[in-house]
Amino acid sequence: MRSHPLGATAQIIGNVTDTTTSGFVTMKSKIGAQRIVDMLSGEQLPRIC
Repeated sequence: MRSHPLGATAQIIGNVTDTTTSGFVTMKSKIGAQRIVDMLSGEQLPRIC
């Protein structure tokens, strides 16, 4: 992705692990807090923010 001019500043913003068996997607903040990411409502558009 970084080899393309429009992706020159692309950054990794997360990773996938198998450390949970809850079946939920969780997010860990910079301060170490963890929360469940809510299911999308309405149109199932990709999350880009």
